[in-house]
Amino acid sequence: MTTPSSPTVRLPPDPTCRLIVERMPFGCLQARILYQDGEPADWVHLAVNPAYEAMTGLKDAAGRTASELYPGLHEAHPDLLRACHRVARGGPPETLEAFELAPDRRFSLTVFNAGVDEFIVTFGHGTADRVAEADPLRERKGQDETARLLRERTLILETANVGISMVVDRNQVWVNPWIEKTFGYTSDEIIGGSSRRFHTNEEDFDRLGREAYPRLARGETYESVEQLRTKDGRPLWIHYNGRAIDPTDLGQGILWVLDDITQKKQVQDALAQSEARFREIFAGSPSGMSVTRAADGVFLQINSAWTRLFGWSREEVLGRSLRDLNIYTSAEDLAHRVGGDQRQGSVSDQPLLARCKDGTLKHLRLGLSAITLDGEPCFLAVLVDHTALHEAQEALVKSNQDLEQRVAAELARRMAQERMLIHQARLAAMGEMIGNIAHQWRQPLGSLSILLGNLKDARRFNELTDEFLNESFVTGDQLIKKMSSTITDFTTFFRPNKEPVPFSLREQAEQAVQLVAPMLGRHHVEVEFEGGVEVRALGFPNEFSQVVLNLLTNALEAIQAAGALTGRIRVQLEAEGGQAILRFSDNGRGIKVTPVERIFEPYWTDKPSGTGLGLYMSRMILEQSMAGTLTARNLEGGAEFRVALPSLESNHGNP
Repeated sequence: MTTPSSPTVRLPPDPTCRLIVERMPFGCLQARILYQDGEPADWVHLAVNPAYEAMTGLKDAAGRTASELYPGLHEAHPDLLRACHRVARGGPPETLEAFELAPDRRFSLTVFNAGVDEFIVTFGHGTADRVAEADPLRERKGQDETARLLRERTLILETANVGISMVVDRNQVWVNPWIEKTFGYTSDEIIGGSSRRFHTNEEDFDRLGREAYPRLARGETYESVEQLRTKDGRPLWIHYNGRAIDPTDLGQGILWVLDDITQKKQVQDALAQSEARFREIFAGSPSGMSVTRAADGVFLQINSAWTRLFGWSREEVLGRSLRDLNIYTSAEDLAHRVGGDQRQGSVSDQPLLARCKDGTLKHLRLGLSAITLDGEPCFLAVLVDHTALHEAQEALVKSNQDLEQRVAAELARRMAQERMLIHQARLAAMGEMIGNIAHQWRQPLGSLSILLGNLKDARRFNELTDEFLNESFVTGDQLIKKMSSTITDFTTFFRPNKEPVPFSLREQAEQAVQLVAPMLGRHHVEVEFEGGVEVRALGFPNEFSQVVLNLLTNALEAIQAAGALTGRIRVQLEAEGGQAILRFSDNGRGIKVTPVERIFEPYWTDKPSGTGLGLYMSRMILEQSMAGTLTARNLEGGAEFRVALPSLESNHGNP
């Protein structure tokens, strides 16, 4: 057989197995299989006990291979290596009787599994001349005890819910599965490496060494809570518990037990932060806050706002009860406010009349919550001073005793103001109409003047014939009738309707356009009607015409302000959802105020000579007299006003 070259040796071994090996009363060793080209080729001794050394006469066997210690062993006994390999790979224990390990040294041995590729061997008796003296029953019991200890060791270490680690010279030499799972490393990554990998920084690693090792050397148990990190950098809070295998020789290793207390630490930190926030809120709250014992109402804590509220100092209050301070105005009030509330557990926004140190009374609002402080039932009270508010409310109640009269007077004043606004709006409209009448009369008056001049000239030059006289009479009569018709139209326009009547929106709109046609013509403004549908409503046609006239006038002024060479007003009529709708759009400057609704407020205007009443009155007429609406919006290149009235067909049917 060829001894494997450069075998890999992992030292020291599993600490628990090592302790079992060292404490056996009979010869015992722990070893690990070595492979060559994938096949078992040898084993290396990981640990041997003193009984083994006495039986075999070998010293310093740990770390050496079987081929070194027993040359030719594998060639002479190939079954031994195969048996050890089977057990080390997870097989059941195997026993070899009267096995000759060295000249004149024959043993009975049993092989047990000690982990992946590792095994433990227990030896029965030593030399041939002592075989007869051996006690087979005692040897079997020892081997059974070894098997039991190994099974218990495996169960404990493999299923432990804490980490167990053997550290030598601050290097990891053995860890249990918990450490691998918790920190995310494999055992191959951990074994042989420094414990520094688990620490967040060098300073903490060095500090732990300085603190722990002197105590471990004195045989003490060292405990500490450290923040470590996993392979992926996630922080963990770990409770350390360590003890030296041999305090006189720390090189034998330190056995550490690790417990993950991250969640517990987070809960503790959260609780500490919560308590700190509570103390901060309690101390800095602008409301008076106190903590009283539930059993007797004794004050345990008050904040500065409480002392300012009642006038007592902390020294005067702490340790005394609610009854001692006589805060409540009566014994019944105290029993009701405290006794009853304590039984209920909490109170929210309850009125309370309390007495201050100087005897003054304050109206407070009480909030009471049941809490536990150091295991004792207590109450947290929050008091808000409502004295000023209470006084203001009393003053308000007193001042509101004549509220109805004031409201009635205000309504009467507003109604009178609205009547005045309507009158002013009508006067303004009449002034504009008088200007329109004067303009429409200028042409027929001029024609009459020319007609009279022609009659005079004809009479002077003897050209006045009956035929010419009759023609002049007819022409003059037509001019006078036109002027009379103009007066009639304007008189009808301003005559208010007594009762609502059916009317055509288009006819009233066209009538209003006719009244301002000369003014529109002078400014080169065209009016276009769209929509052939006939829409009718029930209401007051003259008032409706006044609204249309106001909208036409506003459109004309907007077009003039925009400086458009040719103005255009489009009138659209439509029926939609039981409503008769009339839309006015223009190519003026648009509405330059936000929000647009402001243009309907009384006296609001952006024109130097405007009254600010036209649109306000128009909306009021539609809403109050005809259950309609008037809205406005900006369009691209102008503005649009929308008039909507309940259609006659939807309310009364088609007349």
